[in-house]
Amino acid sequence: MIMLSATPLKRLIGQAYLASPLGRYALRQRAGVLVLHRVVEDDREASWPHRRGMCIGRQAFEHLLIWLRQQFVCVALEELLEQPGGERPRMTLTFDDGWRDNAELAFPLLQRHEIPASIFLPTDFIGDSTQPIRRFWWEDIARTFWQTPQSPDALRIRDALRAHGMPAPAQLLRPENSNRRSLAIAHYLQTLTVLSPEKLEAVTSLLPAPSSSSTLDWAQVRALEDSALVRFGPHGASHAMLTRLDDVSLEAELARSHAALHAHCRHPLSVYCYPHGAHDDRVRRALAAFGYRYALSTQPGLISPDSAALALPRIHVSHIASSRPAQLAWPLFRESTGMRRGSYLWNMVSSVSTRILMTGIRLLRNILLARLLGPADRGLFALLNTLPDLIAALTCGGLNTAVGYQTARRHSISVLLTQLLVYGCLFATLVTLSGVVALRWFGGDFGLTRQLAEQLGGLAWLLLLAVPLAVCKSGLLTLHNADGRVGVFNALRLLESLAPLLLFILFWLLLPSALMAALGGWLIGLACVVAVGGFWLARFYSLRLCWRPDQQKELLHYGARSHPEVLFQQLLLRADYLLVAAILPPVALGHYAMASAAAELLLIIPEAVTTPLMKRLLQQDEGIEELTPLALRLTAAVMFAACAGMAAIGEWLIVTLFGADYAPAYPALLALLPGLFGLCHVSILRLDLLGKQRPGSLSLMAAAAVALNLSLNFWLIPRMGIVGAGIASSVAYLVIALVMLRLYCRLSGVSWARTLFLLPGDVALLRAWLRIPASARKEPHDAEKS
Repeated sequence: MIMLSATPLKRLIGQAYLASPLGRYALRQRAGVLVLHRVVEDDREASWPHRRGMCIGRQAFEHLLIWLRQQFVCVALEELLEQPGGERPRMTLTFDDGWRDNAELAFPLLQRHEIPASIFLPTDFIGDSTQPIRRFWWEDIARTFWQTPQSPDALRIRDALRAHGMPAPAQLLRPENSNRRSLAIAHYLQTLTVLSPEKLEAVTSLLPAPSSSSTLDWAQVRALEDSALVRFGPHGASHAMLTRLDDVSLEAELARSHAALHAHCRHPLSVYCYPHGAHDDRVRRALAAFGYRYALSTQPGLISPDSAALALPRIHVSHIASSRPAQLAWPLFRESTGMRRGSYLWNMVSSVSTRILMTGIRLLRNILLARLLGPADRGLFALLNTLPDLIAALTCGGLNTAVGYQTARRHSISVLLTQLLVYGCLFATLVTLSGVVALRWFGGDFGLTRQLAEQLGGLAWLLLLAVPLAVCKSGLLTLHNADGRVGVFNALRLLESLAPLLLFILFWLLLPSALMAALGGWLIGLACVVAVGGFWLARFYSLRLCWRPDQQKELLHYGARSHPEVLFQQLLLRADYLLVAAILPPVALGHYAMASAAAELLLIIPEAVTTPLMKRLLQQDEGIEELTPLALRLTAAVMFAACAGMAAIGEWLIVTLFGADYAPAYPALLALLPGLFGLCHVSILRLDLLGKQRPGSLSLMAAAAVALNLSLNFWLIPRMGIVGAGIASSVAYLVIALVMLRLYCRLSGVSWARTLFLLPGDVALLRAWLRIPASARKEPHDAEKS
């Protein structure tokens, strides 16, 4: 699923929830704190991507206030914190950073609609005409790049940032006001947060001093406080990230902001607002020592009576949400139901939904392919689909892992793309060309290769196009996923399933050969995913070929370490296709492809479990020795029932979906089912063992399983046909599952029985895991939000 990113759908769900008795009741038990920053006069200015996370247009802000009065009781912050629940849902407004426009533009509208608000001040920035003007670095850098991209000021700060190891993309300096350039500025500002405040302040000081401050002064603060509609609280003194300060600096930072507010305000709030949302146990203890009863974070969520008083969540409001306030109904629905991004429940629903949609689309495509191609052509098509993944795993199996690792560490995307093209596409293409030539010219000298050459025929040359496209597709998916763009990643996965189906239907109507239509749809579908993935990447980065020898060594070293496991995994899962094609006629391969397609319907179960648990299994945090066995028991129970059901209806399912010509696939399906049961354990145990720092053991186990699988295939396929291939795969999957389970039990001290059989308290444990709150997760522009 695309994370429910379609705005009309989200708005519809949220509005229906707010209007329902269930939604009104749930929200009466909780309250919402909205966080805003600036209100600007021009709504168009606020709508640019680099502005809309921080700014709200004046007209949009008034729309928001009207909607809030209609839907909620708007109360002061401290009143809401003392009593979150009420007869009607409660809401309050907070502003961070103390911008001057809070007084000049926001306050008159708050007065008109009689809505109270709280403003949190970084007190070092609030002064008078006798003090030097303090500036927010992200505001000045963004304004310079946006308004005067080719001016001496822009070139000066570009050079300064490059000297600090943060080169600005060329897109930032182009003289155009485009959505793409605005997105590039937004992303670049986010990357600058890794620099220290001192370095960022030094860069900002290179710009001319502004004629007037963009923040409030103490006279404005007192005037707003006199209105009895606005209260003020601390947002740090220097706006420094408190978790980065030592004990002495932290004490001084808190004392300075505390003293300034008590000197200039009559009734300062006993609520602290963390700069950048950063806090930990040490910071919270220091706050409590100063007498603060509450503190606000940037973690999304609603406040309930049992919320942690010094880590209260808020809901960020952007210009887009303000201009169409009904969109806020969706995050309220998401937070009140526990379906927020990052929670286990949200990730479970998201992963299951994505997999169900992909499975449904691929099932429909398989049905059409089976009925229109027939077993022989279907087998040939399955072989051509399998070979690119195997060749990619052979030539650059660890490349995606290395690219993902370096993307997460914020290495240059242009450099990674260059390495992907050279070490991935170019090398894979050269190996493919050598293999195709050898198969065409020398395949007749060997029995297995002769059979394979006869099946592929002239279509083998299509691999020269399919292999680099497959490498590029996998690389782009990895780049987006490692960069945290989950919505784009899921959209590309759905496109990967949908485009070949639609193109196959179109070409089948236009071309005389169904096989040519299938091949054309497959290849152009791959090209579509690559094109869309590249387009989306170019929206966030200025892409150009860039070769850096200093980084290629790290990439190759990391990729080489992960290459064996990736290669062995692909061989374990796909070698049976290759051997069936090399030993048996095309019709048999078509039957085996259908047996595998039916069996793979069940793989939604382990993927639904491992996707949301991946981070926790790899991190091995507290409670992991309860979580992993619980996941194994629940998955095994569900998978056993699913395999039993598939065994009961498998023959009917194959004949009904794919046609009577594929009835011989059923015995092979039965042979594959025990192995699928083993794979559900493998998917969970592999992540847990990686978290326990056992990648070498996993590679050895995968290598042994591949050797066993190949040996059994060579022995069983000539004697039992595709049933022998199914048995060989099942034995290999079960053996590696048992070996992994033995290693896991030895390392964790968990009894093997606790991983297989459901226990009486498992339902209660499952409910507890589903209620686990989202871990702290920064959304785009979080650094600028506060």
